[in-house]
Amino acid sequence: REARIAAGGEAAGRATDGEGASRIAGACLGGPVHFNFPFDEPLKPDLRVEGLFETGRSALNAPSDLRLIHPSTYLDPMDSARVLELLRGRRVLVAAGEGSCATTDEMGALLAWAESFEYPLLADPLSGLRTAADPLVIDRYDTVLGAPADALVPEAVIRFGRYPVSKRATAFLANAGAINIVVDPLETRDFNCATDVHLRCTPLDFSQTMLAAKQSLGGEDAADDRQSAFAAAWLEANAAAGARVDAVDAVEAGFEGAFVRRVAERAPEGSCLFAANSMSVRALDTFYAKGGRRLTVLCNRGLNGIDGTVSTALGAAQHFEQTTLLTGDLTLLHDLNALALQRELRVQRASGGLDRSIVIVLLNNNGGGIFDMLPQRSEDAYFERLFLTPQDVEFGAAAQAFGVPHRLVETVAEFDAAYDEALGVPGISLVEVRVPLEGLPERYAPYWS
Repeated sequence: REARIAAGGEAAGRATDGEGASRIAGACLGGPVHFNFPFDEPLKPDLRVEGLFETGRSALNAPSDLRLIHPSTYLDPMDSARVLELLRGRRVLVAAGEGSCATTDEMGALLAWAESFEYPLLADPLSGLRTAADPLVIDRYDTVLGAPADALVPEAVIRFGRYPVSKRATAFLANAGAINIVVDPLETRDFNCATDVHLRCTPLDFSQTMLAAKQSLGGEDAADDRQSAFAAAWLEANAAAGARVDAVDAVEAGFEGAFVRRVAERAPEGSCLFAANSMSVRALDTFYAKGGRRLTVLCNRGLNGIDGTVSTALGAAQHFEQTTLLTGDLTLLHDLNALALQRELRVQRASGGLDRSIVIVLLNNNGGGIFDMLPQRSEDAYFERLFLTPQDVEFGAAAQAFGVPHRLVETVAEFDAAYDEALGVPGISLVEVRVPLEGLPERYAPYWS
């Protein structure tokens, strides 16, 4: 920790335990304090590996003079000049995490900044940037990183907010050996302890201040040839990956991705798309293409993201005329009693209150399919009982118990008809898609590997 403070300064030191201490000091202003002690992956280590618990990140690349950067709400001109100097001559990549922008104006400002410096933006589905059709918005990064080329490896990374949904992207950024600048108004949210510089400001403040600093220098910090070539490599790789992902349109049944793609394309303009955790948000990350309809995409991220998902989505739905909840069967089962809010929505309408439509799209593979993608995958009988955990729930009967309209579909054509019919219907509707539990890695392989 002392070495990191020396290399990255006070802000970098808060990436570890100091960050938690600063949260306690300001608890009266920020509310509850949560200490998080993450474990390094893989969570199921190979104990035969020599020196397994002795390895760690050793490359500290940030110049020592950055210790003077302070955690102000806004970057001052001196800080901006230092950051520009740090990035000059390096291949820069931006990881735009959850909540990078909240409005179309903020999105436009971030895009203008990225275009000025030719910075590729790895746009997480929760970033707010997938609405844009800008070439620098990299929406297929998870597929690209199945086999990344050397030309795509950055020398500096600017991360907005939390890490992307994609585990591949997180691993790629951690292994790049790049300088890591975290732009976040609250904390680094850095479970890899990879932060070299923490700038405590919003992405919008950061981008505008950096543009102003560039203009004050007379535009001398325009993108150099190395950055231009780096951006071009990312754009080319993203286009090639997009062509692979677009092939999902030919799938008629049996694959979750085909239905997720249809939801992202057919959800009404200005509506809310709420993704459950686990495979739902990961599938959305892969199949939600940029430049589509303007959607507000939300998700409960975190280790307990499965809890209360339906209730949270129904709460968010009070701010939108139309909401779609994309979920798996175990997540819906964990919060099944939230369907009882169907009556409350009916009472609200009868009293002249909100008239909201919520469509739950249930991708039912009868189990925890994500575990089939993880290292603990096994052919032994215990794996199904302890990890896949099939429940054999008749969700149509459960929906009927709560007065929720239910449609069961298997093909994309059937889904399109059922989903379109449910849109705009007051209250909660459930469209259930049956997909297999077995063979999940093989079904995703054409799009992820």
